[in-house]
Amino acid sequence: MNESALLFVYGSLRPGAGHAMGRWLAEQGMHAGAAWMPQAALYRVDWYPGMTGGTGRVRGDLFMLRDPVAAWPALDAFEGIRRQADDEYERRLCSVEREDGERVTVWAYWYRLPVQGLTEVGSGDWLAR
Repeated sequence: MNESALLFVYGSLRPGAGHAMGRWLAEQGMHAGAAWMPQAALYRVDWYPGMTGGTGRVRGDLFMLRDPVAAWPALDAFEGIRRQADDEYERRLCSVEREDGERVTVWAYWYRLPVQGLTEVGSGDWLAR
């Protein structure tokens, strides 16, 4: 798989989350299965989650973007990325484990602000909270 086109989503963009941007993503790419982000933690920020480094793992879904050059600006805007110090998220390349155990390199959005006072989603699965 082309690593520059593979996205790991773990919250409102996941199939079944019911968010309009998730439906948009489904039109922009092909669902490529479920995966786990190792060494991560998931927090309830508001009606949406944030993923940070941690000792657990976060469940999510993979999408292969059909036209990543066109999709990244819309996804970055949805995540509030303005390339400023107070951005909530940053997009990073990282490695996840697919359901079959294969490790793949993906893009994922990581929460950048302090998590003090936020509730951790212990299961690591936003849809099962």
